[in-house]
Amino acid sequence: VRERGALLAQVLPEAVRRRSVWILPPLVIATGGTMGGLGIAARSPLLVAGGALSVAGGVAFYFMPEQNDHELLFATTTASLGLFYLGLPFESPQERWQIPVGGAYLATAALGFVNAAYSTHPGRTRLRADLIRVLTPAARASLSPAELRQIERDVYGTDPFIPQWVMGMPLIIGSVAASAPVFDGDVSRNDKILAGTFAGLILLQGLTFSLAPTVADN
Repeated sequence: VRERGALLAQVLPEAVRRRSVWILPPLVIATGGTMGGLGIAARSPLLVAGGALSVAGGVAFYFMPEQNDHELLFATTTASLGLFYLGLPFESPQERWQIPVGGAYLATAALGFVNAAYSTHPGRTRLRADLIRVLTPAARASLSPAELRQIERDVYGTDPFIPQWVMGMPLIIGSVAASAPVFDGDVSRNDKILAGTFAGLILLQGLTFSLAPTVADN
């Protein structure tokens, strides 16, 4: 019990830290407000909708249970990004990468909403209480096997309902589709560079989602 408790004492700080970044919701709200303002200036309904969704997600974060507040924030932010890319006032041939990129983010957001609905995350408050119970040798000595198993279940509960590698797949697939203009003969060199840049960026993000270890993996 003490050895397993010591291992949990190494993992739980990271689990608590991931739910303690207080700047995220205000940043999402500010970004959404900026996006909405750009949408009004550009007369783009999709940009306005994306900004409004981002603001709504940031505000809703404060009213959601701890078990799924971050999952909802991720889903709304990703959906907002999808609308942002789709709403950019570019002309042809930019839609050849715009639509795959926007669609990829919206597909990722759909998976994120599923994660939010079926989240098994115990929440920051409970994780902090678990950490206190395993933080010192004296605290670990008083743990029963049943209590230790419950803490371990809390750690495993931090894993998303949909696996990480699945979450990154829409972006990886979208990056492949978005790179198509790079190989089209009727696309100018500058447009090819732009398409390749955005395709590369979402490929990198998709790989990050897919390969990033979860707390339970540690």
